[in-house]
Order: sequence, then C-alpha cells, then structure tokens
Amino acid sequence: MAQLPEIARYFPFASGRYEVKPGFHALRTDFGNGPADQLLWQLDRDYGRYREAKLQARAERLAKYYVTGELPEEQAHAVCACLARSLARQQPAWFTLREAGGDLELHCALSGDRLRFDGGGRLLAVSYGQAVQPAYVDGLDALACQLQEDLALFRATPADNRLLALHLCYPNHWAAEDKIGKDFIAVHAPVPGMDNINRNAGHLLHTALRSGPLVRFAWGLATDDRLNHHPQPPPGEDPAAWRGRSLDDEQTPVFVRSERQTLSGLPVDGLGLFTIHTYFLPLTDLRDDAPRLRALVAALASIPEESLHYKGLAPYRERLLRRLRSWLEDDVSGV
Repeated sequence: MAQLPEIARYFPFASGRYEVKPGFHALRTDFGNGPADQLLWQLDRDYGRYREAKLQARAERLAKYYVTGELPEEQAHAVCACLARSLARQQPAWFTLREAGGDLELHCALSGDRLRFDGGGRLLAVSYGQAVQPAYVDGLDALACQLQEDLALFRATPADNRLLALHLCYPNHWAAEDKIGKDFIAVHAPVPGMDNINRNAGHLLHTALRSGPLVRFAWGLATDDRLNHHPQPPPGEDPAAWRGRSLDDEQTPVFVRSERQTLSGLPVDGLGLFTIHTYFLPLTDLRDDAPRLRALVAALASIPEESLHYKGLAPYRERLLRRLRSWLEDDVSGV
C-alpha cells in the first residue's frame, strides 16, 4: 500500500513583512513541496490526527462546527458529486470511486468509510470504517470528514458572495455559527487592514474564480498545535487553557500556524469553494535556518498594533522577538 507523504512546509512570512492582501497564486505554483502544491486536497502522514480532531469536534456539538444557510438541496447534492469525483481524481491512492447503475460509491482507504451517492450526489448510505457519532447528516458532512481541509461554499456572483455552508472543525479563534449567511465584508469585518480588499470584494472574488483555482496563505503564531481553537471551549475545559496564546516562560513551545487557503469555482451554477488546510511549524525548526529566522523576526516586528491584538500576540511579541534574536546571535557567535 502507498505511504502517505511527508507534511508540506510553508513559510508565508518569508517576505519579512506582515501584509493583509489577497495574495493569490495559481494553484500550480511551486512552493517546494512537489506534487502536493498542485493539489486542492492534500493528504499527509498526520491524517489520523486531523481525522480524530474532526470526529471529536462533531461529537461535542455538530451544529457548532457544521452550519448551512440558504444552499438549495439540489445544489448541495451536485457539489457532493463534484467533490467525490475530484477526490478520486486527485488522490487515487486513497480514494476509489465506483460508478454503477447511476450511483456513485466513494471508498476512502484512510478512514475505511464507503459513501454511496445517487447520480445527483444525494447521500444514500454509509459503511463506516469506524464508529462515528453522530452519524453523518448529509453528503457534505460525510465528505468533509474524509479530508484534512475545512470547507466553505459560497455564492460566487459579482452581486452576491454570501457564505452558504461551512464545515469548520479547525477554527482559529472564530466560529462558524457567527459567519453563516454573511457576505465577504461581514465575514472579515473583525480582521484589521481589510478595508481595501473589502471595497472590491465582489469583483475580486468573481475575477479570482474565473481565472482558475487559486491558493493563498494566512499565518500567525500559536503556543500550542491544537487544531480546534473555537472561541467557545467544550464543556469542562478551562477557558484560559483552551484559548492558549500564553507565553508563560522561555520553555513554552511556539508554532507558526499557517493556513493554506484555496479558492475555486464549481461546475454548479453560481457556487464557489473555499478550503482551509492548517499547518504548524515549530519555531525550533527554524533555529538553524538563519535566512528564514531573520524573515520571521522582521515580519513579526512589522505587525501593526491592531493586528497584534487581533492575533493575540500583543502580550508576548517583545518576549518572543528577544528569544528569536538570541537564536540569531547564537548562530553568529558560533561561526
């Protein structure tokens, strides 16, 4: 059986500047990760952790992580058929699609799940590879649980870009329930520095979707590598510990938490697809990589005050910069 590839590595801070901009690249752009950079759906050896995080989130309260708005049922089904075919085409080592009698059966070798759809993409039956509670409620839920990406469907016309469905089990301090049904401007209203992008949101999205699948990156720093950072902790969790973003001492691990975000049109009238794949890069991995470490120091130092507060970095940026600069000094002194 094929082996899952190594985890892709991205360095969205490499310019040495913190910027809020569209930053779109064609999906075929090479970022140094070989074939993985060409794919909408990325799989790697950390698949089990991502799968378990989704199942845990759903078990806590499904409606907290999977919400739908004004998405017509027939369109939702058509999207499922499209995604099933896309998975089998892009990841044939792990997804097998069998079409017989007008029905589709998608088998995921990683989860063991078999998902059967009718020809229009309506979920008919599931054979589970392992117990899943609650059971998948529809095809989009079932498909999202096979992936390492979070998914969003939105209306993709110049006059309407409302969020129609969101399967978000790896939230980075925001909640799906707060965003559903809102347009691009309202969804991004809390993000500092978005004014210029918001003014042209409809045109920007429409143009981006017409030019083919696109990829962009967002990044920040985290003091843990937990995928689920929903702003509302699960029952029984200490809110402060759940929130994270606390640099207690020099031994606290810190990670670059980056998101590989893709944007693509769907062959379903007026719909677009947005995906988020979350990655963690331990800062210690950069300790012997002076050029990238310098870029991170410069980018971190350039973050405006309002963005520092938004990203939870304000309380400890200076302490972290001292740590990183000391690593650079050690590198120089060791030459």
